[in-house]
Amino acid sequence: MREAVAFYRRWFVKTVWRAPGVADGYAGLAGTILGIAQHYRPELGPMTQEWVWQLPLWAFAAVLVVRFFTAPFQIWKEDRERLAALQTAEKRKQIRGRLGELLVRGVDLQQALADKSNEKPPSAEMAQAWYEELIAFLGTELDSSYVARMKDTSTVPQVYTNVPQDRVELWGGIRCRVYNLQQFIRELA
Repeated sequence: MREAVAFYRRWFVKTVWRAPGVADGYAGLAGTILGIAQHYRPELGPMTQEWVWQLPLWAFAAVLVVRFFTAPFQIWKEDRERLAALQTAEKRKQIRGRLGELLVRGVDLQQALADKSNEKPPSAEMAQAWYEELIAFLGTELDSSYVARMKDTSTVPQVYTNVPQDRVELWGGIRCRVYNLQQFIRELA
């Protein structure tokens, strides 16, 4: 019952309390022009005096009738846009969550490669599997521009670290992807 009351209240507000529109302007302009014409041309007085005051009222009534029948569509349109925005926000939140999971895995790979005491560091195949999963996710959930940007490593600032020499290349590749992934997460926030 409350939803019905809320709907009819919105319908009433859309019908009556909307900002003046083009039709309101025409109605007011017509009444004003007739009033001015009557003032400067008194011979029109007897002809216009009887109905000139009714013109703005009938125009207002016509506007109300049109608004009455268009208000449900306007309400539906606003609700649809609001729902789409909520769905988009929810989708972005889910994408950020999944990108965060991939980021954690990438950082873990990076840290495991940088750890000199790690006797069995992650293999290139593990890193490649993570990268392929990342690229597949970006391609399906976002678009090809994200895939292209992920593959572009030219914008990643160079950081030198004490990673063992035999792991530097793999560590650097993962670092570039992690950096780009962090940028994507910031964009989607």
